[in-house]
Amino acid sequence: MGLGWHLRTVGGTRTAAHGGTFAGHILLLELVPEKNFAIAILTNAGSGWRLIQDVERAALRTLEGMSLDPAQPIGHRGVNETMPDAPIMKTQPDSAPYVGTYRKPPSGQNVVSLQNGQLMVDNSAIAFYARDLAVVTSGNSRGNPVEFIRDTKGDVRWIRVVGRIARKD
Repeated sequence: MGLGWHLRTVGGTRTAAHGGTFAGHILLLELVPEKNFAIAILTNAGSGWRLIQDVERAALRTLEGMSLDPAQPIGHRGVNETMPDAPIMKTQPDSAPYVGTYRKPPSGQNVVSLQNGQLMVDNSAIAFYARDLAVVTSGNSRGNPVEFIRDTKGDVRWIRVVGRIARKD
């Protein structure tokens, strides 16, 4: 992150983006200096981040030939960054290290549970696409990234859901 800009490398090319929300408006400004390219996307809907993500991906791919890793979230900064095509691992890891309640100060939490053999985050099913990296697999939050972070001993201590981090109790 560089002074309000979310810096990313997409397909080997650096991008700088800033987005926001205000009273139902969602927007994104993205700069690709190396390609002499910029795009601004504005919406008037609370779910506009999905449109922004689709337009952003299509513009980078089609107009600039930037190949996108399907497991790289690049959508709207600050609301959601989804991975609609993350390649799910055939064998999922043991769920035990991930299960628990993760607290976000000053209030709020994420609950990771096992329900009927399915690992859930806040009642949304998730599946891993890499070690400690998962994605919501269905519903309105489909594609939302979930990252588990380990401490120096290797224990899962934090969760990051859509960019917001919480500590395990």
